[in-house]
Formats: sequence, structure tokens, C-alpha cells
Amino acid sequence: MVWATVMRKVKAGLLTILLSSIAVWFYFYKEMDIAVMSMVLLVFAAAIMTYGLAAASFAEYISSKLSSKKMALLARFLMHTLFGLILINGEFLVVYSLGASLIYFCVDEILRARENHVAQHDLIGE
Repeated sequence: MVWATVMRKVKAGLLTILLSSIAVWFYFYKEMDIAVMSMVLLVFAAAIMTYGLAAASFAEYISSKLSSKKMALLARFLMHTLFGLILINGEFLVVYSLGASLIYFCVDEILRARENHVAQHDLIGE
């Protein structure tokens, strides 16, 4: 079960890198050339695959200690939001870090729901 959680976190991280980079490109598409976009992709990749995965794993660990699924979801959301605010003093950079953090949260929750749905079907035998 731990291995499945780790793989889900890595998949969520990779999808978040892609989605965050696309979001930045859509916002700055007139001002950004391919070299700058490549740098944005590398920065998002480094930040998400190190800090993002560690923060998400910590949020997962803390939320696993809660008995209520709703409280666990709320705890994960709040922790992703707080960890996304790391660049609060970076003026506009906080928008990127918070945006990437919330994208990661949404992608991870979608993958979690899919994982649970598949597990339920496996139990039923459908």
C-alpha cells in the first residue's frame, strides 16, 4: 500500500509539472519564447519533485492519522495551501507556488479517487 501511495504522489507530481507549465505558458504566451518556457519547466520540475513531494507526503502522513475522511481531506487541502505559500514574500512568485500546490492537490485527489474506485471494483470482482 505504501508503494501505491508513493507512485500516486510521483504521478501527481509529473502531471502537476505539465499542468503548471501549461498554465504559465497560457498566461504569458505572447511574452515567452521556448527558452524561457524550458526554464520554467525545469524550475517547476525541481520544485515539485523535491519540495512538493515532501510536502504532499507529510500532508498524507498527517491526514492518515485522522479518522474522518472529510477532516483528512480538509487537512490535506490546508497543508497544501500552507506549503504553497512558501514564497509569500516573493510578491508575484507566491501565485506560482500556490497555484502549483493547489494543482498538485487536485491531481492527487483525482488519482486517489481513481485508485479507490479501482480497488472497490477489485473487491467486488467486476
